[in-house]
Amino acid sequence: MATWQDKAEFVNQNSRIAMSRLQTPNNAFVGTNPPTMVTYYHINTNASTRDTGLQNVELIDGETSGNRFNVIKDVPLYGIPMMEMNVDEDESGFDTNFDGNFILPPHIFHPLPDDFFVIDHLNMPAVFRVTQVNYDTPNHVGFFRCDFELWTINEQELNDIKKAVVGHYTCLFDNIGTQSKSVVADDEFIILEKINCLRKQLRDDYLPKFLDKEYNALMFMRTSYDHYLYDPMLNSFCNREKIFSFEAYKSPDCYLMYEEKRNFHDVQYEDSFYDRISHHDITDLNEVGIWYDMEPTKVDVSVFDYNKDERVKYLMTYAQPTGPFNNPLREYIPKNFITALELKNEALLKDPYEIFVYKYMTGVAHDMQNCLELVEKRRIRYSFHSFIFIPLVIYCLNKCYDAIICDTTVMDEEILDQYSIKNAGRVWY
Repeated sequence: MATWQDKAEFVNQNSRIAMSRLQTPNNAFVGTNPPTMVTYYHINTNASTRDTGLQNVELIDGETSGNRFNVIKDVPLYGIPMMEMNVDEDESGFDTNFDGNFILPPHIFHPLPDDFFVIDHLNMPAVFRVTQVNYDTPNHVGFFRCDFELWTINEQELNDIKKAVVGHYTCLFDNIGTQSKSVVADDEFIILEKINCLRKQLRDDYLPKFLDKEYNALMFMRTSYDHYLYDPMLNSFCNREKIFSFEAYKSPDCYLMYEEKRNFHDVQYEDSFYDRISHHDITDLNEVGIWYDMEPTKVDVSVFDYNKDERVKYLMTYAQPTGPFNNPLREYIPKNFITALELKNEALLKDPYEIFVYKYMTGVAHDMQNCLELVEKRRIRYSFHSFIFIPLVIYCLNKCYDAIICDTTVMDEEILDQYSIKNAGRVWY
């Protein structure tokens, strides 16, 4: 049957999403003040060679220091007031003291005394040093409250700290308070940005071509026959896997497609290629519907029949190239693509979209940079092939993005928040 959604429920659902973000523990303890974005130099204890028995003579920074740092860009610190710094340094030191405290939200990293940070908006090399770290747990939500002081405004000393950097990371603000990683290595960040840019580009190019606004359904127009093909499996796939709803701040219903579910729809979906790619299953592909035919939409559950729109035809897929009346069928999924998957032979493929999906399904997408270049510069043509394969490509991109952002096993142990490890079974949002 067709899928309808009440307008009031749509508005309420989006309101609940917005409220849930405002009611996170993060907002509970930081109030309405915006964070101060900093570049944070976090001590890497494994790489450092500090001798804690010689604290009186040990230097915290500089070339002779044993400290080594992981630099983390775009770290939000709460509780630091906006400041305009005009300080002078003479032989007696700074003529003004700058100290205070900040709050670091949980599940980012574990700050340490003698960490440094630089406030990004200041037009001077002002380096602040963490002097004390306290872990508080109000309302069963843990966060770090740290004291800091102004350490130096000497650019050479900042350069000395930069020379001691052994790891480069970026903080993802939108992931703070979720089960996804909030700190990623810079090489991962570059790939994430490229994936995000590419899937937005594909979506913004695909939907104007294939989304029928009258029915809010993906359809392909066969100009030679002057009719539209409605593919129930493709529309169900886009809804089930939230293909176009990859932004965390948007409701999945922003891209909810019209579904016309006839009898045995769910059974037929299990024999579709979409179900196989969702389960990463390339076995028994001879049972998958890779051929298609068209049927009238004159059934009781059809919104097309309700509108007496005879231009729209219902797309049915079959596993064999001939239909129920021994009539030849059209190719839905290219046969050579299915053969390449069965034989695990990429050499049979030439189309970049097919190669990208092939790499994902066979698990050989280890070189993500080269994989993304396959589809990065390709323009979407209005064709039946693009109609079917672009959602598959976006699905693979979404899964690759999630695999990077959710894989905490490869995170540097110096970046992992030890309190997050201790409370690994607890969801914080």
